[in-house]
Amino acid sequence: MEASINGTRIAFDDLGRGPAVVLIHGFPLNRKMWAPQISSLAENGFRVIAPDLRGFGDSETGGKPFNIRTFSDDIARLMNHLGIGRAVMVGMSMGGEVVLDLLKRYPRKVVATSILAPVMPPADAEEQIRYLNLAELVREGHHQTALDGLCQWIFPGHQTKEKLAMVENVRELMETVDLKTLAKGMAFCAGEKKWVEHGEFNNIPALVLAGGQDKLSPPKRNEILTKLLPKGRRQILSEAGHMLNLEAAKDLNQHLLGFLEELCACKPRHLQLASVA
Repeated sequence: MEASINGTRIAFDDLGRGPAVVLIHGFPLNRKMWAPQISSLAENGFRVIAPDLRGFGDSETGGKPFNIRTFSDDIARLMNHLGIGRAVMVGMSMGGEVVLDLLKRYPRKVVATSILAPVMPPADAEEQIRYLNLAELVREGHHQTALDGLCQWIFPGHQTKEKLAMVENVRELMETVDLKTLAKGMAFCAGEKKWVEHGEFNNIPALVLAGGQDKLSPPKRNEILTKLLPKGRRQILSEAGHMLNLEAAKDLNQHLLGFLEELCACKPRHLQLASVA
């Protein structure tokens, strides 16, 4: 499906009937990364909205290659377009940054949040330079090399045959990103301040899911996010890395469904949102 949102063509999936759940993909991927979650949530009584953020996947860039506030403005307008007043927001990595911006700027649209592998400020100057070097490679016309480097960072070490197939799939998703968006996104990842600068967030239910083997967002570092969410709790999937929604899809789906079912039991009126016609 497609819609003109804030003057830009935005592609999205809209599947299932029931309370609305918005899935916001990570960088530099697109909505197809959510395939295991879309089917699980839709089959279990939820309406799932999964957009391609502008500049990613099948969505246009619209003259703004990479801007978190623009991304969250687009999500809010897309919800209006679809007749959805409030939803549970689920964000992976950079998508979590968009969710937190929505929570700050559009709090009435957010019933609850789930953040997967929250994007972290660089741990040190070396990590910051690594991101900046990847951005420079893209600007110099070597985006394939930059994407190879990012994949090696996300999936370090020796890979099994099954894992290699996953890496290849993720690599294919990365190929769809607009190159200006890719360069600006790499530079964003190098930034020192992200959600940490916002301070404490709204008092709504929140679930943080982290991969025990995540090299980009190690559990010891992303623990601080849970402390900034007054009603937040964290679950570590010990064997998963940064792409935990693919690496541990079954376990992640169980945790996410359990969280959503708790919300439905506690706040049934708040979750009676528009369904697919």
